[in-house]
Amino acid sequence: MTIMIRTSLLMRSKKEDKLGLKWMFYLADLVKSKKKGACPFCGADAVHYAITILCEERGDGFMEIWCDACNRRDAHSIRGFKDNFPREA
Repeated sequence: MTIMIRTSLLMRSKKEDKLGLKWMFYLADLVKSKKKGACPFCGADAVHYAITILCEERGDGFMEIWCDACNRRDAHSIRGFKDNFPREA
């Protein structure tokens, strides 16, 4: 399965950019292993995500990811989403 994840780095500060990259690495591991890991910020096992598909035909939409323990969150647009990946966790 291939999921292309894009995010707008132009509207982020340098500090926010580094935070976004932590989530990007987390998402890459999630897609590869299909298992949730610990939060990249606080280490808690309280990370959740939700995928919303806006165009089923192309698999375009967005993904929100957050940690209930430290309340850090991020959102990314996605393309080419396949239904063999859970939409919520």
